Amino acid sequence: MKELVSVVVLLNDVESYIDASLNSIMKQTYTNIEILCINKGVKDNTLKLVEYYAKKDKRIKIIDVDARTNTNKKNVGIENAKSKYITFIEAGDIVTSDYIEYLHKRMVASDADIVCVGEFTDKTRINPNATSTTYKGSSILSHYFHMDLTSTVYGKLYNKKVFKTIKFPEVPCFDDLMTSYLIYDSVDKVVNVTVSKYCIVTRKNKRVKDSLLMGKMDICFDMLDYVKTNHPKLVDYCKIKICYEALSLFRQIKDIDYRKQLFRYIKLYRKYALNDNRFPVSKKSLCIRSLFGFNALRLSLYLEETCNK
Repeated sequence: MKELVSVVVLLNDVESYIDASLNSIMKQTYTNIEILCINKGVKDNTLKLVEYYAKKDKRIKIIDVDARTNTNKKNVGIENAKSKYITFIEAGDIVTSDYIEYLHKRMVASDADIVCVGEFTDKTRINPNATSTTYKGSSILSHYFHMDLTSTVYGKLYNKKVFKTIKFPEVPCFDDLMTSYLIYDSVDKVVNVTVSKYCIVTRKNKRVKDSLLMGKMDICFDMLDYVKTNHPKLVDYCKIKICYEALSLFRQIKDIDYRKQLFRYIKLYRKYALNDNRFPVSKKSLCIRSLFGFNALRLSLYLEETCNK
């Protein structure tokens, strides 16, 4: 029998999407899995639907966490996982039928600490191309700063030993961003495959509030402090990552005063992004537009959004 793989499903209020999500996991071509559904204060009918499926599929285990405790659901999943391999799935999202088999095969073949596959949304095309790149040792963190590796835990298979010393903090959002650079700095080998296997399902209630988004830059500057102390040669690369996050937030947040603050960060770090050949073309275009000033960048995004409607 193939070795066990732990699938940690992070439950939220997604009753309209949980059927498709769980079915995509239960119908995996790799069958020797445990499905750990972590419930922390779900308020709609999601839990009832999971309980229904748990009666049909003994691989599903529901783990309840007191919503009043300062406990991260990801940590609970890790602690309860019986396998040496763990993958995280956000309830409501969908994975391809060979998602786990593909990740596991790559993991065993490469003896990596983390194997990543591409993400797509239900409104974008799947990338069928399987270009594989292996990152090792000290180069892993620099590739993360160049956006070759993502911050999210989704679309990845981890060796459980990765989490021996690293825990996810209990925060409203961006716990991935707070820990990703620490994870990449602690591992020896990461395999990244471009083929799309993890589908992020668009949901109306999924948008993060501006008040929470505003905390993202604080995390970036904590990351910069860490790099200055531990990897001074990577400081300029880290500033590229900060510019990327500031540009992303400028597009998301509508608060005018905070946008002006973000623009100051963009001005401060855009030279590092503009001089980097690996910086995403779409974000480099925003950097160039920012050279014409705050209002020019804001207007260009408004026109872009209007044309896309």
